[in-house]
Amino acid sequence: KAVILDCFKDKALLSSFGFQIFMYAAIQIFFAFNQYMFLDYFQSTALSGLASVVMFFGMILTAPITVPLAKKFGKKEVSIVGLAISVVSYIVIFVMRVTNPYVYLVLIFFAFFGIGIMGMVSYAMTNDCVDNHYLETGDRVEGTVYAMASFVRKMAGAVCTGIGGWALTWIGYNELAVTQTEEVRQALFNIIVGLPLLCFALTLIFMLFYPLNKKRVEENEKKMEALRSKDQ
Repeated sequence: KAVILDCFKDKALLSSFGFQIFMYAAIQIFFAFNQYMFLDYFQSTALSGLASVVMFFGMILTAPITVPLAKKFGKKEVSIVGLAISVVSYIVIFVMRVTNPYVYLVLIFFAFFGIGIMGMVSYAMTNDCVDNHYLETGDRVEGTVYAMASFVRKMAGAVCTGIGGWALTWIGYNELAVTQTEEVRQALFNIIVGLPLLCFALTLIFMLFYPLNKKRVEENEKKMEALRSKDQ
């Protein structure tokens, strides 16, 4: 109990939990409602599977570049740029009311390319939080922190998917209908695009408030190295 309470007093850990919650919520919402987007809005189910491929491809392409960029500019710094790309991509989808599925796929690629940058360094950022917590409190809490991070990610996915399901009922979605009314189709678009956009934006906000920038992490690494040398 004392360790958990200490974690909730730690700004770095709270920011980390916040951006992980909304990052995974955005991904879960995309998976949960991707089929509705192509079945009912674009009315092209053949492209539904391609959207998942594009999403994964966008995230995988970040693997070769993220670590070098993070080492040069900092994990927080490159994550902010990636998240900004994701937010802008979804804003374009939402504002343009994209009706061409291929344009949507291109923008989805950039959105998940952006979030992929953060995803590649998110676990390393958790480790930075553990080191920072140790330097501030003297307590080493890896197990508790990683367990809490795993819990909040799973809860985020479950809660956001539930909210999306409730929203389908609220807009009058008829699962037995061959085609949905235009009003329902537009409301469906608002949910499927609006919820991830909100999650990406909140992820970016938490990342902006995350205190462990490149300079702070490098200072902590030097302190940790000094402590290890002293112990030896």
